[in-house]
Amino acid sequence: MTEDEDDDLLSRILPSQAERAGRSGMVGESLLEAIFNSFGIRIVNDNPEYHMYFANGADFFPRKERMLIRKHQVLGQRIDFLYKDFATGLSLPIECINQMGSGTTDQKLSFTIEELLKICSHKKFPAFWLVLTGDGFSPRVTQAMNTKVAKLNRNQNEVRGRIIFNAGTLLQRAIERLIEQNDPDGSVERQP
Repeated sequence: MTEDEDDDLLSRILPSQAERAGRSGMVGESLLEAIFNSFGIRIVNDNPEYHMYFANGADFFPRKERMLIRKHQVLGQRIDFLYKDFATGLSLPIECINQMGSGTTDQKLSFTIEELLKICSHKKFPAFWLVLTGDGFSPRVTQAMNTKVAKLNRNQNEVRGRIIFNAGTLLQRAIERLIEQNDPDGSVERQP
C-alpha cells in the first residue's frame, strides 16, 4: 500500500476533527432537550410558521403552548434553540457549546456572546443563555466570559445574558425556574 492509500484508508476509518466536534456539540444539545422534555415542553424543528407575524407583531398562528425550537433562524443565523412561551410572549435564544478538551472553542465564546446580544437587541428578546458543557474550557476564558456577561447585565437594561456552566443540575434548575416562573435570567425573587 502506498502512503496516499494509507492516508485514504485512515481518513475513512477515523472520524475527522469536524465530525468529532459535531458529535461533541450534540452532547450539550441532547442534555438540554432531555431536561426541557422532562418538563413536558414540546421540542420541534424550526418551521416557517414560527416566523409569521401580522403587521402589529402578533403571531399569525396564535398559540398558547411552550416550545423549544431547534435550529431557529434569526437574522440569517441559526441559533441552537429558541424557547418560546406563546402564552406570555417570552422568547429566549439558547446556544450550547461543548468542549471536551482544550481547543478553539474558547476563542468562539466571546463571538457567540456578541452574536446573541445582537440577535436579542434586534428581535427584542429580553435575555439569552449560553450553555457550556464539558471540561475543556480554559478557566481563565470562562471567567472572562462570565465577567463580560455580568458587566453586560449591570450596564444594559434591555438584554440580560446568562452563562450556565457544565449543565447537570444547574441547567435543570435554570430550566425549572424559566418554565415555572417565566424567569429567563434568574432575576425574579423566589416566593417563600
